[in-house]
Amino acid sequence: MKRFRYAMAVVAVLMLGVTNVFAMGILDLPPDPVAAEHGPWNQGSNSTIDITLSGIPVVVPPYHVTDGTYAGWCIEDNHRADVPDGDLVILLDSTDEDPLVCDPGNFPGVPWDEINFLLNNQQGAMGDIPATIEDIQAAMWIIAGTDDPSSPTFPETPEVTALVADSQLYGPGLMPAGGEVVAVILCSDGLGPDGWQDT
Repeated sequence: MKRFRYAMAVVAVLMLGVTNVFAMGILDLPPDPVAAEHGPWNQGSNSTIDITLSGIPVVVPPYHVTDGTYAGWCIEDNHRADVPDGDLVILLDSTDEDPLVCDPGNFPGVPWDEINFLLNNQQGAMGDIPATIEDIQAAMWIIAGTDDPSSPTFPETPEVTALVADSQLYGPGLMPAGGEVVAVILCSDGLGPDGWQDT
């Protein structure tokens, strides 16, 4: 029996349906690196980018991710390239209470609870924000503190502002429940001025 409802795609991130709770975070992810391929930018099925994972071992009980394509988002508005297709990445659970380690940059100060709120409420808390994929991506960058106001990829529309406000109001402390989605971070090299785009 699969432990996720359907694949959507974290947060530059990957999103998965959640049903079980684990000691560290709520997801059971493979401890070893897996291969990742990123589709064309801003051409994702339900996100800004489709991400295909492969090389995930089949275990009992199964991991919360399997080989397949997921909806993905970029976590840094920095115009950097994704890791080359087939390169290995570490999968990190955004609900893990321990600091998320992604050498050399890590993810200091990223409010993953607010990002998880955004991913589960892409049209706002009341479902009344007519946000586009670009609005959701721009809001994610602002929430993560990785936006680039001097050279934004997408404009800060009223919808972006409303999504950020909702996420900052309702997101703190959020723990996704059964049937909701949770961000899985594909660790390339963490946040920083050089290197690859983390998704």
